[in-house]
Amino acid sequence: MDTRPPATEPTPGSWFPQPQHAQQQHDPGQQQQQQQQQPPQPPRQAQHRRPAEPTAPAAPPEPPPGYDNEQTMQLRALPEPESEPDPGYAFAEPVRPGWTLPPVPDVAWSARASRRRTWISRGLLLALLIVQSVLTLRLRNSAFEDEALYLYAGHAEIAQLFHGAPDYGGFAGYFSGAPTLYPVLAAAVDSLWGLTGVRAMSLLFMLGANSLLYSFTRRLFNERAGLCAAVLFAFAQSTLFLGNLATYDAAAVLLLAAATWIVVRVGHGHWSLPLLAAPVAALAVGVKYASALYLPTIALLLLLVAYQRHGVLRAVLRTALFTAGTGGLLGVGLTVSGYMTAISGTTTARAHGDTPTMAMIQDSARWGGLLFLVACVGTTLYARRARLSEMPGWRQAVPGARWRLALGVLLTSTALLAPIYQIHLSTSTSLQKHVGFGLLFAAPMAGVGTARLMGAHFKFPQLAIAISVIALTMGMSQSAKNFGIWPDTTYLIKDLSSKVQPGQRWLGEPHEGPVYYLTDLHRTKYQYWTSVFYIDYTGRKGQHLSGVAGYRAAIQDGWFDGVVLDVSDGSGEVSRAVREEMRTGGKYRLSSALPYRTSAGTGHFEVWLRSAVAPVAISSQG
Repeated sequence: MDTRPPATEPTPGSWFPQPQHAQQQHDPGQQQQQQQQQPPQPPRQAQHRRPAEPTAPAAPPEPPPGYDNEQTMQLRALPEPESEPDPGYAFAEPVRPGWTLPPVPDVAWSARASRRRTWISRGLLLALLIVQSVLTLRLRNSAFEDEALYLYAGHAEIAQLFHGAPDYGGFAGYFSGAPTLYPVLAAAVDSLWGLTGVRAMSLLFMLGANSLLYSFTRRLFNERAGLCAAVLFAFAQSTLFLGNLATYDAAAVLLLAAATWIVVRVGHGHWSLPLLAAPVAALAVGVKYASALYLPTIALLLLLVAYQRHGVLRAVLRTALFTAGTGGLLGVGLTVSGYMTAISGTTTARAHGDTPTMAMIQDSARWGGLLFLVACVGTTLYARRARLSEMPGWRQAVPGARWRLALGVLLTSTALLAPIYQIHLSTSTSLQKHVGFGLLFAAPMAGVGTARLMGAHFKFPQLAIAISVIALTMGMSQSAKNFGIWPDTTYLIKDLSSKVQPGQRWLGEPHEGPVYYLTDLHRTKYQYWTSVFYIDYTGRKGQHLSGVAGYRAAIQDGWFDGVVLDVSDGSGEVSRAVREEMRTGGKYRLSSALPYRTSAGTGHFEVWLRSAVAPVAISSQG
């Protein structure tokens, strides 16, 4: 029988139980009281039985024989860890599998189809078109001479087609587009909503062209490049200028964009589908003859797109089919209409001017140089590296370097066609408009260049912002200057409305604006006006006179009831000769002098009225 006193219960926070004699020394009265209250326990042999599990307030098990509490506590005391020396490098901490980050791809946007990305891109495009509309509609001026002429020609063509009225204008002989196409459409709109409605139609044409540009750029590359291309094209001065000008240029740009979109869209499809683009391309040439300059670009673009999927022979077949269809339609149209003389005189065999080459190069660089430069950057970067997810659906068949270089050079160099052609002719007439035709084709590569400069995941957005801000600033200032280069005729028309009488013969510079506005007031007609560009006058002696001599003779004979002259630093030889003859001949008196200010300078209109009755037997054509 073990006569050792029972062990005490471990105190909270203590790892080992304390000995009994220590507790008795600490509180002997309390221990004696607890022993009196507890009943006697039967004898236990701890060395042969497993102690019972502690339950409150059960006593802890007895320690085995030979147990030394102080020595055990010293053995179980853990030594303090020794400080390890710094190895001089860091160990890679293991990462849990769920936390592993995928490698960041060096891409622009993913080529995988996404409805969210599509709708976001469309929303951004819509916002851009709204900005383009606001920038275009801020341009204000009276009718330009070309606008007035085309609208009047359209009304004359409608009168001839539906009412059998004679055609006094001979518009088919000198128009640079078929007078039965855009002028008729513009005149129909003018009958309903006036000049404002016709200009709004031009704005819709340019908005449609920009939307198609975004679409076929997205198919060639991706949404990001398409949006960048649309931004640069929307801010170009030619885009803003043509969007508020009632001429056939905006309609031609829209048709060229539609033909380009069709060949890009169907180039991978059935071999007969490229024929869908042939009527659109032929119609673009009919609307404006100079559009034929861009048909080779569309054909070669079809060749490249088809080659990417079908190889050389099938690509050549599709291109030949498109070319034959377009050429056949144009041939039929020329045969039926007889416009070959007008095409030769206004486009293919146009008279040469005297504008210096350096001046035209500077104008071309100022109006389209920024977009062309960014397009060159895009061509270079795209030729060097293709895999930036700029080919939707072509991840496993990345285009080769030669194909990429050919595509970039084709689209970018198209921007040079109009400047080179007009430099060849040494004429800057309508250069500010024609530059925009080439920018339509160079804009996709400019979009690629902007996207590449921006970097993957918008790494350098400041570069794209800088390019956009520069393009916006230049486009706004240049379009405002070009749209204000002709004088506002508002006060001139008010003055002439009280002086021009039905049946009177007038000499006008300008004459298109007065004819357009005064015809609505039923005060004059087109055949009663003579311009300062051409006259065939039969004098008193029966001689046919033209040029300055013809104008001098008509003034001396008092053939015109009134004369309108634009007096400025840019007055031509005919205007100076007519003004000098009226000042010294005594047949005309100065009735009004109306000053004006344009973006190019100042000047004034002079209205002269005949003070003597002229002989009636004299005839003239002008």
